[in-house]
Amino acid sequence: MGVSFSAKVTKDGATLALKRTAKGVSGPSIADRAAHTMVHEVLPDVFYGNLYGWKKTLRPGMPLMDTGTHLVSGFVYKVAGSVATIKNLFRYAHIHDKGATIRAKNKPLLKFKPRGLGWMSKKQVVIPARRFMYWSALAKAAVMRSVNSMIRTAMKRPA
Repeated sequence: MGVSFSAKVTKDGATLALKRTAKGVSGPSIADRAAHTMVHEVLPDVFYGNLYGWKKTLRPGMPLMDTGTHLVSGFVYKVAGSVATIKNLFRYAHIHDKGATIRAKNKPLLKFKPRGLGWMSKKQVVIPARRFMYWSALAKAAVMRSVNSMIRTAMKRPA
């Protein structure tokens, strides 16, 4: 199960930019550029730089990075018409994004060994929501810079 969000090329956004182009840039190419920028530039920066300001954890380490690079490298996108859909294929992406409570199922307690600490036992562990799959102001600005750059380049090409 993956987490997803979609960005549409609408009259209020990219279509207005299309009207300013001499050559014309298609909706699918704008959607592709937006998704590419989000997946390959914005989201890796979010994780490596903690740009969304997630709270520190009680245990040592960085929860969204401790999975190796699974969360960061799990982003994929596809474009259908003027809609780009970005997903994260990492198995537990939805738990990190939305938060969850993990409870013992077959035993009375969960047993685990956090990095840098000894063994611990708990009835349940609360994973707080650390949202990363949404259009923040930072993401919108980065995507608009990239799309506007693409449009300016298309306008400069000779006919």
